[in-house]
Amino acid sequence: MRGMFDQKFHQLAMYVDDPAFAVRKMKSFGHEDWIHDRAKLVGECMGTAFETEGEMWFNYDFYAGKPTVGVPSPPGAELEFLHYHGPSWHSIDGRTNVAGDCLAGPFFSHMSVYVGDVEREVARMRNDFDLEVVQWFETHDHINKYLKDRGQRFYEFILDTRLVFGFDLKLIQRIQD
Repeated sequence: MRGMFDQKFHQLAMYVDDPAFAVRKMKSFGHEDWIHDRAKLVGECMGTAFETEGEMWFNYDFYAGKPTVGVPSPPGAELEFLHYHGPSWHSIDGRTNVAGDCLAGPFFSHMSVYVGDVEREVARMRNDFDLEVVQWFETHDHINKYLKDRGQRFYEFILDTRLVFGFDLKLIQRIQD
């Protein structure tokens, strides 16, 4: 059976005050391979234009893929440590202040899925499931060399599902410069 999207969820994002510290702790537990990125995010938060900077650390080996007998395991989901250096939907919902600092410790921010046409999927989520967008943005000025060399950016929408699931849903579309 297929889920609500063509792709499976690929990311679990934890919001932390100090992503580099969280990564150092995870490395001490034996999870060594992390990818760092920072990007400018430009879009709307709760209907108001905003710009902020996101700091992200990614690990692709933390979670095992679903094993199949006789078949090598697929790559696992991505674990992300995230911090916004400025306002975001989390500062509106009271989990961070406007500077991006956690008010009650780290928390499960969102689960993400890649989609081909993010605006079409957001319209479907609104119509079929009555979900509202709390923030959308395009990423700019990535510092990650892999993304910079390929002109890769992202168009992302966060849907409000926190009161249902305890975390929000993020839909991500890859875009090229």
